[in-house]
Amino acid sequence: MEIVEELGRILRTIIMMKKSNPSKALEEIRTAFKGTKFKDKDTFDSFSPDELATCIEENKIDYRSLDVITDLLLEEIEIKLDSAAPDNVAMLAEKAALLIDITDQKEKALKVFSFNRDVQRERLKELQARMPPQ
Repeated sequence: MEIVEELGRILRTIIMMKKSNPSKALEEIRTAFKGTKFKDKDTFDSFSPDELATCIEENKIDYRSLDVITDLLLEEIEIKLDSAAPDNVAMLAEKAALLIDITDQKEKALKVFSFNRDVQRERLKELQARMPPQ
């Protein structure tokens, strides 16, 4: 639970600095991943969506952690789109969609209800509309 709270604090910091210092915000996102079961952002980025789903299942990653990780990915996508450096945003969006679905499934299994999945889906949809064609 402490890790989720710490990730939440980092997320708030990222949101506050994403417009004024986007490179620092991206650095904070990389730092945040060190506190997850993925250990670092490069490891997370190296997973295919199928490998990511397997990792989440094998490591029994909690829905609350997945929720914050999804928000971190959405922030990363937005920062990259705003900075006109949209490298790997399509893959990040695909992973964000996967995390939203897995989080939703975990919550339903635990009979937890959250409006955040709808908010995340809508935000992802808006970000995808801004993505350059591939």
